Amino acid sequence: MKKIKILFLISTIDVGGAEVLLLNLCRGLLEKDKNFEIKVLTYFEGNALKSDFDKIGVQILCLNLPKASSIQNICRKLLLTYYNIMKYKPDVVHTQLLDTDRYGQIASFFAGVKKRFCTVHNIEINETFGFRVTRYITGLFATKIIFVAKCAMDHYCLINSYPSKKCSVINNAPGFRDQNFLPKSFDPLKKNIRIVNVARLHPQKGQYYLIKAMKLLENMSSYTFELELFGRDYEMYKSLLENELARSEIKNVFFKGVTNDVISVLKNADIFVSSSIYEAAPLVILEAITVGIPIIATDIPPHREILESVKDYNLFVPVEDPVAISQAVINLVNNPKYYSEISERLICRSKDFSQEKLIDNYHNLYLLQ
Repeated sequence: MKKIKILFLISTIDVGGAEVLLLNLCRGLLEKDKNFEIKVLTYFEGNALKSDFDKIGVQILCLNLPKASSIQNICRKLLLTYYNIMKYKPDVVHTQLLDTDRYGQIASFFAGVKKRFCTVHNIEINETFGFRVTRYITGLFATKIIFVAKCAMDHYCLINSYPSKKCSVINNAPGFRDQNFLPKSFDPLKKNIRIVNVARLHPQKGQYYLIKAMKLLENMSSYTFELELFGRDYEMYKSLLENELARSEIKNVFFKGVTNDVISVLKNADIFVSSSIYEAAPLVILEAITVGIPIIATDIPPHREILESVKDYNLFVPVEDPVAISQAVINLVNNPKYYSEISERLICRSKDFSQEKLIDNYHNLYLLQ
């Protein structure tokens, strides 16, 4: 039988939600169906996950392009994408982020690829003109637009960024294989509380307000709180956070860099805080509910989509509100019974999201005529 050739396009293969999703998707498809052949084309430097792709037999083609948007670089991106598509002759081109949506959809159309898909991973609340143009291009050239959460599809269809007839949802899934975790409990005799946040260091992720909450916690309880921030720096945002720590004399905040072992991070922590100002379907939230760590989450649509159906979940906080974050932490550690109950209910909720469902949905998508 002739193999089905898929070419994925993505900015980099550094550790991130979209990148981990792509890795798991490639692995799952190749395990499920030997008739798939997959290559990944990346635009920019960043290959932290390359060895993981190598292990599953997926070739990475990196263009090592500059990120600057000069006319020359725009032409290079478009022409090199077109060249590689014509060389590989894929049955499917699937773009993963705006950089590759912009050029991948145009190039694959003119290369004659019939199945041109893209996945929308994020909701941008302050879109530039360039972003809006990219979404128009994607809506025009893509034959199918996949959203990782219903709230993301609703958002963009409402503002007519994409034609609704091309849109569908395939829910994101945890970045690790299905595992059975026991609910967590909280020891009221414990004095040192470990709080974690896993996200790239970026204004979108709201870490600024989280570290401000740590200052408030210093005087609110007899507990000692530690915050560990896991994630890569984005355009020197770490320096801004470090300056705020020094200016406000905030203690017990640690930058841990990128982690390839999210399970251990979540299992060994007491509280997970997702302080994001906007998202689409945060992968780490799905990983956190699978592990059963209680989650304090900003009150935004993607968080509600995942957490609102959990019985008696009352750990939503307003965005950009350090006082609300600190109070939610105190309320949680002062109520050990609720802590263990919510942990158990989060694990139950995680059963609605699985890699098996995700792989089946994409497998069916690629096989459709």
